[in-house]
Amino acid sequence: MRSGLAGRKRWWPVPFLVAAIGGGVAYAAIPDGQGVIHACLKGGGLTVIDSATSSCGKATELQWYSRHGSDAAFLSRTPGSVGTTSLADGAVIPAKVSARPAGRLTSTQVQSAPDRSGFGLAFDRSEFTSGGVTAGSRLDFTCLKAPIDGIYLINAGVTWAQNATGSRAIDLHVDEGAVRPRLIAQGEIAAAPASNTADTISALERLTAGDCAGARVFQNSGSTLSVLPTGTFLAMAWVGP
Repeated sequence: MRSGLAGRKRWWPVPFLVAAIGGGVAYAAIPDGQGVIHACLKGGGLTVIDSATSSCGKATELQWYSRHGSDAAFLSRTPGSVGTTSLADGAVIPAKVSARPAGRLTSTQVQSAPDRSGFGLAFDRSEFTSGGVTAGSRLDFTCLKAPIDGIYLINAGVTWAQNATGSRAIDLHVDEGAVRPRLIAQGEIAAAPASNTADTISALERLTAGDCAGARVFQNSGSTLSVLPTGTFLAMAWVGP
């Protein structure tokens, strides 16, 4: 078997393995008690070993799982990998799963948004970040930076001080290093007549590592209006490749 076949599944009808290497043939004995055949790949040659008495050292270890049926013949080049295509409930514990990129920022300060002019939201408190997500600052807004490529769910919320005049808007932007951030979502609502006005927005967006997502707001009450800390936030989470 050429090394280029690593990763393909094979079902061996008999309890031994025959591997062709550059014109030669290597024979493996009956698998160990776990149904695993061990071999070492080095310099284009394959050497079958008895794992009870030998190891591959610095060479690459190959493992053939020779069970028959639905769990048969998983080939792994990484020692310690799972040797079956079926995982029992609870087999993968949280300690074995990497943290998913995510983060949430909030504000502890009242912010002043001018009348009829876009205003970037700033955040001075990190509720949490994981999986490499970091907070940054781009142009006039605080943003969350994507550590890896993928699809992200981005959310933001804003709470305006009470004022019944006009409308309130919130937009999501992604700074990709260009002169102007890319608008990915926008929403607008009428001001609440007798209470604070709260609004949220979300978008599912494909980001590239290094892209930074943030929010900007707009209001036309006729005067500068306060953005309140309660309910004002920015959050982002990686949901898939």
